[in-house]
Amino acid sequence: MEQPQPGQAVTGVLHVEGTASVFEATLQLEVVAHGQTLSRRVVMASEGAPGRGRYVADLPVPTLSQPIDATLRAFSASPKDGSVQNLVEVPLRLLPSGAPAGQRAVLVYFVRLANGVPEYVPVQREVGPTLAVGASALQALLAGPTAEEQARGLTTPIPPGARLRSLAIVDGTATADFNRQIEAQDETQQVRALRRCIELTLLQFPTVQRVVIAVEGQTTGVLEVTGP
Repeated sequence: MEQPQPGQAVTGVLHVEGTASVFEATLQLEVVAHGQTLSRRVVMASEGAPGRGRYVADLPVPTLSQPIDATLRAFSASPKDGSVQNLVEVPLRLLPSGAPAGQRAVLVYFVRLANGVPEYVPVQREVGPTLAVGASALQALLAGPTAEEQARGLTTPIPPGARLRSLAIVDGTATADFNRQIEAQDETQQVRALRRCIELTLLQFPTVQRVVIAVEGQTTGVLEVTGP
């Protein structure tokens, strides 16, 4: 594993890179601390065993009130019995959010193609003191990835000129209303990615269980996905 380095301090999102020789190119990553799994995801390497493929992934790290020691575990599951194989462990130091006093750390989701398949990658943003934290997260999503994030292969499906008009959360349903520029994407894959980035950004909040996307107040026929 090339990243992270042993003992590395991590806040918000853990960036992982390396190579592996694993069955069907499938690798499992998890961050554990004090017997609990804090973050987990399955990633695909560029090549399966017996070859050695490259993998890149980002894992969101929970917001903490104090530093804790944790371990990143990378491994494959045996095709016979599911047992852990090829285990690599890297010790980490998880730190509280570095957001300035009065601000809050949130996650927004961008896209990176992994072997031609879109991967939804969380990145951390700090938003100001506000009760409308969901709307602030969407505004950060609309702003797009930074130059450093773009260098890591992150892109945004949000069309230029898209703006959030309002966000209402009622009984677990978040209705995000955008201007018509949000519909500028017409390719099925781009529309699907657009919907997913908005949904994941809002579903991080415990008050949201469902996301509805509206355009100029209309929800029917908005960002429809056709085909498989």
